[in-house]
Amino acid sequence: MTGLSICLLGFGEVGQALCDDLRASVGRVSAWDLKFLDSASEPSRAAARHEVLAASDVKHAVEGVDLVISAVTAAQIGEAARSVVPHLKGEAYFFDLNSTSPAAKCAAASIVDSAGGRFVEAAIMSPISPRRVASPMLLGGEHAAAFLPLARASRAQKPSPGS
Repeated sequence: MTGLSICLLGFGEVGQALCDDLRASVGRVSAWDLKFLDSASEPSRAAARHEVLAASDVKHAVEGVDLVISAVTAAQIGEAARSVVPHLKGEAYFFDLNSTSPAAKCAAASIVDSAGGRFVEAAIMSPISPRRVASPMLLGGEHAAAFLPLARASRAQKPSPGS
């Protein structure tokens, strides 16, 4: 997976849990969270602890990345999709980890896919910690099959605990 660039959209519990594993296995991990606007916020402080590139805005976070992992709150799925598509690299994946309604997922997929991106939804089937990127996930959407090798590579590259 080296050379892949990833943006974590939302840097709360899930984004932070995935960050270290992803940073250890890929070329670049950036993050964007609305709370980054407050340098004293928990996501801002966490970005420094996790040594992730905390972008100044969504444009700089997603521009040129291969994969956007959306870990925003369920109510923000549509806004998250709308915010990234003007800056999304053609055929980049938008991997949504939200637990939200099928209608909201379909609307977000339409936003991403109509802009040339590839929407993939996921259902995390366990608590995100302690397994982080190795957590079992069910994938869905028309691009899920094409995304599966990338997801498997990410899981295979998971560092061992303590590394």
